[in-house]
Amino acid sequence: MAEWIGKPKRRLEEMEPYWERSPVITEFFVNAKRPRVLVVIPHELFDEFKKAITKKYGSFSAPNMQRASSEAIKDWISKINR
Repeated sequence: MAEWIGKPKRRLEEMEPYWERSPVITEFFVNAKRPRVLVVIPHELFDEFKKAITKKYGSFSAPNMQRASSEAIKDWISKINR
């Protein structure tokens, strides 16, 4: 496990079966080393972003904001790489 904790790119598939008993801790270990993106935007743009998330997902929450942000990044990358 110590070797796995120090690995920079962790995946759920690499976890020992022992960790299946603790899905929250497993998810923490996987997500802890993932890159983060901090974006500073004007209040007006954030208000529009919030409305769009609520319209698409039904509510504004951290998981929905994560989904929307990931979707936007994937879409942008696919447009650039065409």
